[in-house]
Amino acid sequence: MPKILKTFCPKCNSNITVEVSDSVISSAKYSPTGIVGVVDIHGDHALVIYVDSNGHERGTRVYTLLSPAISGERKPVIIPLRYLDALSNTLGFRLILKKEDLIIEGFKRRLDILFKCQGLTADIELAIRKITGSVIKWLRAFVRAFDRAGGKFRFDTFYKCMILVDNMIYTNPPGHSDMLLSLLLRSRDIAYRVNIKALKIYSLMPRNIDRYYKAIDSGMLLKYSGRTLYEILADRNVNEVWEILDYILAMKRRDIIEIFEAKG
Repeated sequence: MPKILKTFCPKCNSNITVEVSDSVISSAKYSPTGIVGVVDIHGDHALVIYVDSNGHERGTRVYTLLSPAISGERKPVIIPLRYLDALSNTLGFRLILKKEDLIIEGFKRRLDILFKCQGLTADIELAIRKITGSVIKWLRAFVRAFDRAGGKFRFDTFYKCMILVDNMIYTNPPGHSDMLLSLLLRSRDIAYRVNIKALKIYSLMPRNIDRYYKAIDSGMLLKYSGRTLYEILADRNVNEVWEILDYILAMKRRDIIEIFEAKG
């Protein structure tokens, strides 16, 4: 039977109720430390509740940017089932962050067969409804995106990437998909600034690229200048997010915008 834990998030001063499923307790039993973490995503941060093999709380930790495991102890961090409902093609995944010595995983059910893709900074293991050539290409792009992000991303932006990849995994990704996924991973912590002079020249061009995009144009780009990428992506569906990221990258390549680290 699932257990209900009540705890507190010191970051947003909120009381939290977390369901600890039988699979979480089972994972704790097989964990080298006898403890696993359960993620509760709170927008720009996440609360990880550490649970032992009896389903008892053994402490909490707030994550903004994903950071190294405490004392080098690798405790798997589990994404609860309620977050996995948004994944229609993915049955389970495991993300291994090498530098952070951190494992993040989520499974709709326990599976023995996982497709694995290795990168410089991260490995991804995926259980998918069917393996196709496009699945392999997306996973390779995903691990390259983690390399580009350099470990500077958050639980919620990783979750958004998982939803996007899951949604598009049976279509062939474009060659620059790793760049777009990296922008999404970093979207809470990077912003862009419009070069007004360059934008005016661009707007005078009779056949500029705006005609290829429905979710964004140069006017919207200017409106969000100086703000994080996350803000312009908020409340957008998967296809719109992908289109906006593609547009932003295209404008960066044309020197119409510059992307910079947003201040906390």
